Amino acid sequence: MEIDIFKNRSFSSCMHEAFKFITTNFQDLIKKTWFPILLCSFLTSFLIYSQLPNKQLTEWSTAHIMPTIYIGLLLIISVITSFIYYIASFLKFFDGFSLKSHFKKVTAFTIFAILVAIVAIVACMYGGIAIAAKMNLRHLQFTLIISLVALIVMIISAPISYSFFKYNNNKCNFIQAIKSIKLGFKHWGITTATLFLSSLITGIIISIIAIPVWILFITQAVSQLGALDGDPLGTPVYFTVLLIGTNTIINAITFFAIYWLLAALYFTFGSIEAQELEKSTHLIK
Repeated sequence: MEIDIFKNRSFSSCMHEAFKFITTNFQDLIKKTWFPILLCSFLTSFLIYSQLPNKQLTEWSTAHIMPTIYIGLLLIISVITSFIYYIASFLKFFDGFSLKSHFKKVTAFTIFAILVAIVAIVACMYGGIAIAAKMNLRHLQFTLIISLVALIVMIISAPISYSFFKYNNNKCNFIQAIKSIKLGFKHWGITTATLFLSSLITGIIISIIAIPVWILFITQAVSQLGALDGDPLGTPVYFTVLLIGTNTIINAITFFAIYWLLAALYFTFGSIEAQELEKSTHLIK
């Protein structure tokens, strides 16, 4: 399976090539990635379920605080690990490099992204509080913090995406990949356009598909909140299985749809690399 990644394309062409890649290799992609998708979907469903109102879980966790913390941490780590496995599996299918290599690199970048996110959130919290205090808008602190976080995410997502794919394509080591974020800012427009439009299209489709699971979420919340007030549960015995099962299916569809987004960003990275190569060739001449 040969893919012409390193070719100068517009962002719309990158999205089209990604769609073409997914549809052309649909069956093979399912065969090679169904397990990581299913694993990640299942664990994510459990994590989501644990955050929904639940009288029995609330009573048990209140009585067993430390085991609850341990189980929660284990579940979060499991979800993150399965997500790394899911991303690495697609990258292996896309570019042909080993799963082990991709797993290590995605893990390294995930840790880096988490650290960046923590720093950004803390900075936005202090910034939002400071701005609100200075402008006498304390009632808008939360809104300001969320706005600052959204702004930072919008600014840094594109260059980090570029450096992520550069690192995973064996173009550089980790330190060089981090330094390449500067070049990612230089091509911020095309990557942001690809990321925004792909995310928007994927989000709209998934929002429609996910309507059944949202209905189940609301049913769970209403039923369990009523139970906390002493009312009887109004859901059948199999409701938990139905909720987790439906959520797992929706998650699986979502994660597969994200493959198109990843492919589009990979083609965008290839386009940037092709542009830089053309520039360097012209300079040499």
